[in-house]
Amino acid sequence: MWRPQEERGRLRLSKEQRLETPHFKRGRTNPNKGAKHPARRGLVRAATRGDDRIFPIVGIGASAGGLQAFTQLLSSLPINPGMGFVLFPHLAPKYESHLTEILSRTTKLPIRAVRGGEMVLPDRVYIVPPNREMVIKGGVLRLRAKSGRRNPIDGFFSSLAKDQGDRAIGVLLSGEGSDGTKGLQAIKAGGGVTFAQDEKTAMHLRMPQSAAQSGCVDFVLSPVEIAKRLGYRRDSAGPCRARIVKPGWPATHRDESLKRVLSLLEASKGVEFDLYKKSMLLRRILRRMALRRIVHLESYVGELEKDPVELEALYRDVLISVTSFFREPDTFRVLKSKVYPQFLKRGLSRPIRIWIPGCAAGQEAYSHAINLIEFLDTRAADIPFQIFATDVNASAIIKARVGLFPKEIQSEMPPGRLRRFFIETADGYQIAPAIRERCVFARQNLVQDPPFSNMDLISCRNLLIYLGPILQEKALRIFHYSLRPGGVLMLGRSETVGDMSEKFSPLDAKRKLYSKRTSSSQTGLDVVVPSRLSETGPVPVGEQGDLAADSLNVDAADHQGGLADILPARFFPNGVIVNGDLEILQFLGDTTAYLRPMPGKPSLNLRRMASGELLLELRAAIYMAKKSGSMVRKVAAPSRPTARRGRVQFEVIPMTASRFHKNHFLVLFEEAAPAEPDKVGGRQARFGSNNARVVQLKEDLAVSDEHLKSIIAEQESTNSQLKSANEELLSGNEELQSINEEFETAKEELESTNEELIASNEEVRQGNESLRRTNNDLTNLLANADIPIILLGPDMNIRLLTPAAERELRIPRAEVGRSILRSRLLSHVPELEGMLRKVIRTADVEGRQVRHNGRWYHLWIRPYRTEVGEAEGTVLALFDIDESKRTERELRWLHARVVSAQEMERKRLSRELHDGIGQMLSGVKFRLQSLPGEMGSLPKKALEKISSVTQVLDRAIAEIRRVSQDMMPSELKDLGLQPALHALCREFKKRLGIPVRFRSAGAPRLVDPDLALAVFRIAQEALQNVGKHSRATRVAMSLSRTGRALKLVVSDNGCGCSDDRMRMRGRRGGLVNIRERAASVGGAADFYSKLGQGTRLVVRAPLDGAGQNNR
Repeated sequence: MWRPQEERGRLRLSKEQRLETPHFKRGRTNPNKGAKHPARRGLVRAATRGDDRIFPIVGIGASAGGLQAFTQLLSSLPINPGMGFVLFPHLAPKYESHLTEILSRTTKLPIRAVRGGEMVLPDRVYIVPPNREMVIKGGVLRLRAKSGRRNPIDGFFSSLAKDQGDRAIGVLLSGEGSDGTKGLQAIKAGGGVTFAQDEKTAMHLRMPQSAAQSGCVDFVLSPVEIAKRLGYRRDSAGPCRARIVKPGWPATHRDESLKRVLSLLEASKGVEFDLYKKSMLLRRILRRMALRRIVHLESYVGELEKDPVELEALYRDVLISVTSFFREPDTFRVLKSKVYPQFLKRGLSRPIRIWIPGCAAGQEAYSHAINLIEFLDTRAADIPFQIFATDVNASAIIKARVGLFPKEIQSEMPPGRLRRFFIETADGYQIAPAIRERCVFARQNLVQDPPFSNMDLISCRNLLIYLGPILQEKALRIFHYSLRPGGVLMLGRSETVGDMSEKFSPLDAKRKLYSKRTSSSQTGLDVVVPSRLSETGPVPVGEQGDLAADSLNVDAADHQGGLADILPARFFPNGVIVNGDLEILQFLGDTTAYLRPMPGKPSLNLRRMASGELLLELRAAIYMAKKSGSMVRKVAAPSRPTARRGRVQFEVIPMTASRFHKNHFLVLFEEAAPAEPDKVGGRQARFGSNNARVVQLKEDLAVSDEHLKSIIAEQESTNSQLKSANEELLSGNEELQSINEEFETAKEELESTNEELIASNEEVRQGNESLRRTNNDLTNLLANADIPIILLGPDMNIRLLTPAAERELRIPRAEVGRSILRSRLLSHVPELEGMLRKVIRTADVEGRQVRHNGRWYHLWIRPYRTEVGEAEGTVLALFDIDESKRTERELRWLHARVVSAQEMERKRLSRELHDGIGQMLSGVKFRLQSLPGEMGSLPKKALEKISSVTQVLDRAIAEIRRVSQDMMPSELKDLGLQPALHALCREFKKRLGIPVRFRSAGAPRLVDPDLALAVFRIAQEALQNVGKHSRATRVAMSLSRTGRALKLVVSDNGCGCSDDRMRMRGRRGGLVNIRERAASVGGAADFYSKLGQGTRLVVRAPLDGAGQNNR
């Protein structure tokens, strides 16, 4: 039976209409009802105040072909639509989506991909990223990992309906499958507005068509028309809702128009709504009028007459089902404590039968099954019961048969019950097979179709409140007829049995449980039950098939043991063994005098082997033997006249086949003894003849009576069997439907995969276009970049090279795809292969100066990185430094000239100081020392002054000699580099008091003078820096030979310096001089220092070798 949708306050009714509406009579007008989330309650309160900050949120779902639909819809929106848009397409999980870039070209609205945690704002477009599921809560978009759910759009739409209520708008565009249908149903049930794309503009129809066929779509339009509809009345509370304050018609006209509407529904759907409550019907009609923007009911009637689609939409709105698991749980507890125990007291001769009219999506039926199994506990497998659930809404029956419910049912039952009776799936919770097989679902109109009978319990809750008084009484009479004596009727909290109290006694008045009174007369019904005639004649063995014949043979063999005990006592008379269906299992002796086959198809059924009075007597005797369980003896005329024309006496003895526990019968035949001749006179003979005739007629009448009784009993047994078979066929049909639904699910999965492939192809096409543009840009960039660049793969094969690389490196275009190691570049860079492998392995940058074709280049090798940062090849770039090299050589030559001039000047100054000023000061000293002898005795004071001046002169002479020695050390010229460095270390220790340890390891004694001078000056500069800046307590100096190079190392244990300060020093002062000195002789100087760990200088310079003694 149908259950109307509960009102959610979508329309603004007038005061008179509210007084007519039971919903308002009960005072349930709290706008915050159902707003569990604090943010949601704030939205509702703000909406009641008319807050302009509250705006609708539009969820738009699509799949295959959705890109074109998205483009058309967004391009047709106004500049400021005043609502937020959330796009939820089906995207391939393993590919990056470019949907944001593509759609941003079609609309001026800001578009962004959701990253999680965004508050939806008006005049914005949000797009779900690939491989993510999304929900909205409190107006905030939240992402979560993809759980394998086949219908992600349903999940988002459901969360949108729950979060936004009547401000949610759902739009379903092109796509395959049925994703989005359940979500639109949730939006519509929550008071929102739903749209679907029409078949003319949709590239793929299945997805919008599935939603439209389910009856949950308010508007089926093209994307352009949907955008225009969304743009209407942007400043109103709802963009597509009418606001009807006054119906606009007189009461009499309204009643007439309402009757016309109900007549149209009855003519179209076969459901009589005349006796339903008018207030409920009026609310449904007003909602449809608001959606169609129709003010007057008369106009709406005209719309219904010419538009069957709107008539179908109104019918669906009236039949929207609302239910839940274990409503009013106290009532289910009373069933366990009071009702179910009464079912068990009557015995287990037949199953417990329960009827749920108006079952909606099946929650009520499954709740009763779960409740009964919990009560039976371990006895559930031994006590049969069957639940019949019916509803006039075919779509609700389909949902009930599937038995799949959303995960929100967690709030309706405890976790233990959920784990026991449900199977968690990606889409929600599937009812367990043990519960599903106990329930049979069928479409039925409670007040029009034939009812069920012999029910133990009928649960009809919150259905009668939507019916008028006449239909309520009729429904209660149907329930009374369907219940067995003592059966229980279960109603809703606001429902009663009314005037039918003489037929129902209250079992629990508070919880609306009533028991059928056993003293009440059976209620008559005006329904016609279709008769089902069954043939009661024999079933030929040939129609049984081979399996039936094998069963008969097994039964016959099983009776051999029974015959061994019975036949000896009866001297092996003639007879047969038959089963309960009168099939002959075995012949005993010669029965041709009593039984013979009938013309036609061969059969071993006793009905076709005997005839006449004998058949009647046999059937009556077998019935009596079956009923009494004892032997029955009778006499009858034979089917076939014998020579003696006597009567046949037979006995029917019940037997039991112990192997199969079936009732079989032994039928023994013998001829009855002939009656003796009558010796009485003629008158007495005539009287006796008449009396015998009367006796015979009475016997015939008794036989006929017994025969009729047996036929009636067999008919009742056959009817019972047919009824049981019908229920089994119904159950089997349900199983077949379930299997068919599984196939449909598999088909939907394939269609979903196909539509994802279509969407992926569309994304790939857009990506290819973007790649084409990028490739053209890259080609033009490389063609205009005058730098030799070569892209190499991990196998060192050339992938790409610039025109400059072709020209400068002389690598033809034909070399693309071949190894770089085969090119001429390898001959100029022998270590190229090692450098390439090192870059691929370490992802570091390598650089080297190389000479190629007479020109100098700086070769940079960098890793070719992927999106994840892995090196999958290398990038070679050569920068022409030939000019800088030439300039460097010139600078080096100039520097050498300057250094040479400096050294010559040093020699000259050293010679002038030593030979000139030094000799003059020595002469002055000698003259002062000779004054006392020449002048005789001088005063002591004068002698002290002379002595003091002499000491000053000694210091001046020593300083001049030191300066002269520093400017041109005599040890370096006379003895060589090593003695000069020894002397330098001694003088540094003597002057500053810092010990210097000098060590020479394999250094040649004779070194080129220019090289020796450069190394000495570097050591001299290094010691000066140590004395000025390091605050060291010891210094170490070493001179050694490494290969064909001379190596000088100077280290100290001073304060050191940071990297930044080292770089600053390296750009000025003594460090620059040291590097220039080393470069002047073709060497290099490296500095190593850490704060607090001292400084280390390493200088390497090549040995020319000419004239050197390598001893």
